[in-house]
Amino acid sequence: MYLSCADGKKIKTELSIFIISNFNSNTSNFMVKKLVFISMLFLFVSEFSRAQEKQPSPGMAFLKSAIVPGWGHLSLGAEHKTRGYVHLGAEIGLWLSYFGIYTRTQSLEQNMFAHVEMKSGTSIQGRDRTYQLAIGQFSDIKAYNDYQERNRNWAAFIDENTANNWQWQSEKDQADYIRLRNEIDGNNQQLPFLVSAMVANRILSGISAFIRARNTLPIQPELGIIPMGNNSMAVNLRIGF
Repeated sequence: MYLSCADGKKIKTELSIFIISNFNSNTSNFMVKKLVFISMLFLFVSEFSRAQEKQPSPGMAFLKSAIVPGWGHLSLGAEHKTRGYVHLGAEIGLWLSYFGIYTRTQSLEQNMFAHVEMKSGTSIQGRDRTYQLAIGQFSDIKAYNDYQERNRNWAAFIDENTANNWQWQSEKDQADYIRLRNEIDGNNQQLPFLVSAMVANRILSGISAFIRARNTLPIQPELGIIPMGNNSMAVNLRIGF
């Protein structure tokens, strides 16, 4: 049971019932069994009535927020909506950022491919990263191979043929390519961070929804039989409302 306060908040209450009886040597076991039976019957009725009420499931609240951050909070009621909207808003912001950066990166790559082909006479689309870096560091293929020869790095040689040859028209054109390349690399490094943030948001939202759902559940009934000494005993029935 929840008691409503003046400020609108609800307080969870619980009730403990003690049944104490004294027994002497003439008391039959029937009275003991009767006390236990009454307590168990009361426990069953209380649990059955609670099962008829729609209670939030902490596990389901966690699962919902793991799928869509904030969903678990929103399903718990109006008092949890603010926290739910925080996680949901964060998720929307992260997805917008991801698609914005991804779209921007794709556009930059197309511009870079066109720029390189027009200004250096070669195509880097589909080429390995070593080749793409080489044309950013050297003005033409001859300068690149001369550098590798001086350093006796024979394995790094690039065959001088039509498919591999490049020669920048100006240093500015080469610098523009390097700028585009660096911007693309920076964007690609941000994407995994955004994915990690989405995962973290789901975990935090799920844990928060789980705890809030668990805190809204009534206290489970507990039954205990306590020997009191002097031929007496107590049946303790603890019930949450």
